Amino acid sequence: MKKLFTIMALALCSLASIADEYTCPYKVLVTGLNPVTGEMTVNVDKQSNNKYTLSIKNFALNAAMKVGNIVVNDVDGLVCGNTTALSTQQVIQITSGDGNAEEWMGPTLGNVPILMKAEICNNKLNAILNIDMSKMQQNVSVMLGENIDNFGQIPNSDFGDFHDAKYGSATSREPNHWHSFMSATGDKVSYVAEAPHTFESTDHPSNSKNGKSVQIKSAAVAGQSANGTLTTGRLKAGSIFASSSENNAFLDLSNEDEDNNNDPFYTVLTCKPDEMKVNLKYNIGKRGITNKDNKNATVKAIITNGNKVQDPELEENNGNVVARAENATIASSNDWQEISIPFIYTKNNIDTKAILVTISTSSVAAGGSKYDSNPDIVWVDNVELVYNADLESVTYKGEPIEFEDGEALVEGTGVVNLDDFVVKTKSPNAYISKTISPHGKDAVIVAVTVTSNDLKTANVYYILIEGATTGIKDTQASIAKNGIKAIYNLAGQQVGSMTPGQVYIVKTTDGQTKKVIKK
Repeated sequence: MKKLFTIMALALCSLASIADEYTCPYKVLVTGLNPVTGEMTVNVDKQSNNKYTLSIKNFALNAAMKVGNIVVNDVDGLVCGNTTALSTQQVIQITSGDGNAEEWMGPTLGNVPILMKAEICNNKLNAILNIDMSKMQQNVSVMLGENIDNFGQIPNSDFGDFHDAKYGSATSREPNHWHSFMSATGDKVSYVAEAPHTFESTDHPSNSKNGKSVQIKSAAVAGQSANGTLTTGRLKAGSIFASSSENNAFLDLSNEDEDNNNDPFYTVLTCKPDEMKVNLKYNIGKRGITNKDNKNATVKAIITNGNKVQDPELEENNGNVVARAENATIASSNDWQEISIPFIYTKNNIDTKAILVTISTSSVAAGGSKYDSNPDIVWVDNVELVYNADLESVTYKGEPIEFEDGEALVEGTGVVNLDDFVVKTKSPNAYISKTISPHGKDAVIVAVTVTSNDLKTANVYYILIEGATTGIKDTQASIAKNGIKAIYNLAGQQVGSMTPGQVYIVKTTDGQTKKVIKK
């Protein structure tokens, strides 16, 4: 049976492409089994409403083991600069294929919750499909694409690859997908672009992936400090006054400019991380009377809805900000340190499209060292976006459930419904799926799966309720983000997901009931 689910996972990976036909490498992770790798061709159809239908017809392991038709409709698509992102959370059923219905095994699986995220950029696909097979004590993760391990992360966040950035005759080593002053723009760029600020370094922390880091260094310009700055966006030097908002790092998905490595001046991000971890080392340079209190380096990240933002921020762009993470109190140290910076979300119901990360040798504009012989220096490695899949609590009819090794035994009476279970996770952005199935004549098994927002981690919890029934023979299933308790159609029937254009009643874990239209 485990082999069957492995093969099903391989087939389901073809749900992730937006091209009519696409060939990609895959890796499938199944609970309790070794990873399965290979290459396959996938097919997807675009609907008239600009959504997508992903399907596999007549899928079979062999003539004796036939699975069936796998169809996922109304997959959402977003355009994020040079990237098209697909995503969906649904409960699907695998139907019989052609011919004798009894030969197909798919219908016996009942309702199956799935999560999928995919990105297409430069005709390359990266995607993750998470399939909740908790009914069979299985969780399947299908990972597609050459760069799938970096899905939900900042490209080149381990600083293994560099290129030459140029301004006039001056050159500097900038990490791929990151930018400093030699690739800057603005009316005053000539004032700051000739001095190199970034360097390829072999000074690295013990957990370095490639023995490299990026070194960011301040410089003296006309007797003043020019902070060393590195960003995933683009630097702008627009004023001779250091504190002017015209001097900033900015992100704009509509900007089609490219750097010397033919990469855009932005980083697409369609997942919602919970925190950012950074390995760094900071050596403070010489200070004088006027800047003796400026002792800290800074790291800041802004997650956006795809519209323009900059750092330092402008109030007029606040509506474009989805979340922020910032540490402006990084102290000088001779040793490498790992810092964790939580993201504070200002908007939980907005799609994310991009992230702007900026690292500077001083938290004050032009507030650092004014001496080339004794500059401020920051070394950076391993910038990681962290996604949490931990459970906070589960209640059954208002009573808390205690788990031991992911399992719990509860006594109950009468009919048990998914609505009886309220699940809370430590991450506001995690996904929660619930399935409930009969277990013999007088017991019920409930499986709760918490999946991280990047779909790479899933934790499953099982609840056996003795003395209760489900009231139906088939498996019930639902899937939603943290904070949603249950979804009902206008007929009062609980459903696992919403169809665009339809009206639903949504109950949240804080006791509210809302009528919503799925867009």
